[in-house]
Order: sequence, then structure tokens, then C-alpha cells
Amino acid sequence: MSFRSAKVVNVEELGENIYRMKLKLMENLNADPLPFQFLMVWIPRVKEVPMSISDYVNGSLAILFRVRGRGTEALSRARGFIGLRGPYGRGLNLHIGERILVIAGGVGIAPIPYLVRTASRTGSSIGVLWGVRKASEVICEDELFQGVKPDFFYVATEDCSTNYCGTAIDIAPKLINQGNWDRVILIGPPEMLREGCSRFIEINPMVALESIVKCGIGLCGTCSLKPLPMLLCMNGPLYKCSQVVDYLEHS
Repeated sequence: MSFRSAKVVNVEELGENIYRMKLKLMENLNADPLPFQFLMVWIPRVKEVPMSISDYVNGSLAILFRVRGRGTEALSRARGFIGLRGPYGRGLNLHIGERILVIAGGVGIAPIPYLVRTASRTGSSIGVLWGVRKASEVICEDELFQGVKPDFFYVATEDCSTNYCGTAIDIAPKLINQGNWDRVILIGPPEMLREGCSRFIEINPMVALESIVKCGIGLCGTCSLKPLPMLLCMNGPLYKCSQVVDYLEHS
């Protein structure tokens, strides 16, 4: 489990307590990552944390994260060099011309810029609905999707500071019903995923899960999706709702 070295180009706060770190890889990945794959990020003398790949272009990589604890606090202040392992997880293979609706909540938006960039290469269409609690957490479209854009990008806020008032799950039914989507993907906190899987049971959407990850290669069992016999690092992070309903009920 060797590390790749990456130089921290910059770290900027895009929204309240939401940061983006841009990195330059000192050695290339073996292949371009797939959307929704993740990396293990080692902050020297602190700890190692799993992070979604938010963007990747020609050896330049970005991660988007909310400061939640010791690891992400250190990451927001990191300078110099850090270590990377991965990418891990199955990721999402896109099909030419398919139409995907993403319903994201909070920092669940993190892997979506890279999904949009990858879709632009395959002629796929990505529509994004992003829900946050308040205006200070909103990141503008141009800042979030640098160089590429989704087919549409709607932002819903619970404090009603945008045109769309409410949660992403509240507003999603109109978009689901209006579009002939090949896939609908939910990504966000567990309570959002539980509600989405329950409300949209007839279309059985995909969900992107989070878990504590340590080794990333299926040896330690830390990311077990109990009570299911699955490991997020090996089988995920994307699943159909019907596959993980028992896990969501216990998370």
C-alpha cells in the first residue's frame, strides 16, 4: 500500500466550512479514475482520511471537503506535500449518450464535478440538484464546475435564500417526473438517502454511501456495511437502494 506524493497547489474556502484542495501529482495514476472512486489521503504526522475525487485533469487533482474533525481540520491547513493511495472503489462507468440526474445534499456534491467532466467526454447528460441548509454554504456553478458544466444546476436551500426553497428531496420529484433518466443518483447524508430511497422506491435509484475506511483494499473490514455482507471499498460506493436498504435503516 504505497503512497504517491502530491504537492498542495492551494486550499481555498468555497462555502462556509467547505474547502477545495488542488493537488499536483508527482507521479501519474496508472489510469484515469472513474467517477465516485476515492483516495486515501495521508496528512503527515496527523492521520489518513478517505476523500472523493472531486476533479482530475492531466495529473492535477482536486478534493472538496467539509471540516468535521482533526483530519479535515489539518487538511484545510496543509501545505507542502501529502500522500495519496488509490483510487479505490468501483466507480461509475458511463455509457455514451445516457442521461443522469444527480440529487446531492451538502458536501455530497464533492464527486460531482468529476462526474460532469467525465460525462463531457462520453456525450452523456448530467443534471444536478444540490440541496444545502443556508446561503453561506452555496458554491456558484462556475466555481464548482471549472471548465465544464452540467446540463442544468439547481440549488435548493432550506432557509429559502434561493429560487428553490426546501430540501433536495422535496424538489426532486418534479425533475424525476419531467425527465427520461437512465439513472438517478442520490448522494448526501444517511437521512437524506433513507428518505430518497423510500420516496422514490418505484425507480430504485442509486445511492453513493460513505463509511469509515482504513485499508481501502478489503483486508481490515472497517468499512463493512453491517448487517450486509459487503465492504464499501470493494463493492461500492455506489449501490441500488434495494441492495442497501437494511444498511441505511441501521446507519
